[in-house]
Amino acid sequence: ALLLPVALLKFRVWEPMTRAKPESGLQSVNPMLNAILKRVLFAEAAWLRAGRSFPAGQSLWVVARKREDTA
Repeated sequence: ALLLPVALLKFRVWEPMTRAKPESGLQSVNPMLNAILKRVLFAEAAWLRAGRSFPAGQSLWVVARKREDTA
């Protein structure tokens, strides 16, 4: 939820403005950025554990299909 504004800017403003191709987001990130992002997620978790909620957030959807040639 706390990173929602960043995601909106990246996907709805920056990428269309620069005509950048969508990326998977699975690349390695700078260790310092990773530490900041972990702190944000830990803060969200603490907020939720305290019984509070967020008005909005992000979701991850995965669509998969099992290959027929595997057991």
